[in-house]
Amino acid sequence: MTALSFHRFETLMTPFSLAQGARIAVGVSGGADSLCLTLFLAQWAKEHHISLTALTVQHNLRKEAEQEAQHVHTFLTQKGISHHILFNHLPVPETNIESYARRVRYQLMSAFCEENKISHLFLAHHAGDQGETFLLRLSKSSGVKGLSGMRLQSQHHRLYLCRPFLFVPKSDLTAALQKQKISWAEDQMNHDERFERVKWRHFFPALEAAGIRASTIGESMRRLSRADEALEKYTLDFIRQNVWIDFRGFARLPVELWRQTPDEIQLRVLHQLILCISQNDHFISLKALENLCADLPSDKTLGGCRFKPHKTGLYICRERCKMASEKSFKAGTSFRWDRFIVTPFIDGFIRAGAPQKKISTIPAAVQNTFPAVFMQKMLEKITQIDYKEKNDSFVKIEFIGKNGDKSL
Repeated sequence: MTALSFHRFETLMTPFSLAQGARIAVGVSGGADSLCLTLFLAQWAKEHHISLTALTVQHNLRKEAEQEAQHVHTFLTQKGISHHILFNHLPVPETNIESYARRVRYQLMSAFCEENKISHLFLAHHAGDQGETFLLRLSKSSGVKGLSGMRLQSQHHRLYLCRPFLFVPKSDLTAALQKQKISWAEDQMNHDERFERVKWRHFFPALEAAGIRASTIGESMRRLSRADEALEKYTLDFIRQNVWIDFRGFARLPVELWRQTPDEIQLRVLHQLILCISQNDHFISLKALENLCADLPSDKTLGGCRFKPHKTGLYICRERCKMASEKSFKAGTSFRWDRFIVTPFIDGFIRAGAPQKKISTIPAAVQNTFPAVFMQKMLEKITQIDYKEKNDSFVKIEFIGKNGDKSL
């Protein structure tokens, strides 16, 4: 056990390349890991002229949580660290509490960061968390991506998630706090065996005795992550070079060319296109992707998307029944609708629907998922604005997954 030093922490911060004046946040629960990260990050941010805000999410999962959050607030503000408590007002489910809490935590912190123009959110995941992730995903037959675990830096929409402690043992973090005579809170849920991650945590002593240490698991995950990055590069290269992604929110995949790629690339191409067209990040299992891959080309659905074979290629569009419902709008107010950003210059409404003039080269099922915009002038009937061509004089519609060319 070696107490984490500030000099070592500065080295851990090197990969994140933050410039002076950057605005960053850190998630802090009051536990040893996040408290240690917050204190080191506060010192580092001050020396590098960077604005830091600490965020605590109050899930309402335990009676003691509110008192603990207030204690964290008092402790950090006394040290001159800006701190906000984010309250969850959603009802707590009876099952899958772990995934629920994680989802709420990211939603609340991401929303705060977006509202306050914060670009990077720091999280205190450490080597032990990474090892638990490996065992958890191994038990579910994960592939290379799943077994590579969490990344030092990943992206959640426009927010960068940074994990400087990812390969640091928890004992080094607690030793650093003990050295400064700082106490921390112990979340009793970390010992509750109803949660799957806690069950795997209890296997570590036996694994250590067998010579499988958290550090060796971490090193293997680092190498798997390296392989995953290479596979991801080849996947995106294939999509950029061969897949047509249309501004109306669908994609066309050349099936024969796709079939010539290795199986792993085929699966990853499908996964990336589902994420691009659906514009949601719901979990899709590797098994479900493998089943889809085996059945194509045929009319299938997965992840809110429909796969529709056609003589011109395999089309990937939104599953009509999973799309956003009809929405009315007023001129001058931009909003998100399904997978589009809509900026109207008239009053009207938008819903899923085919253009007035049908397109022979695109399947009808795909055209029925286009954004259909309607306007209504005083004393005139409702009129559909044909979206076959962009008409920015009435409304501007931008597909979120489109960058103006064939790339994601």
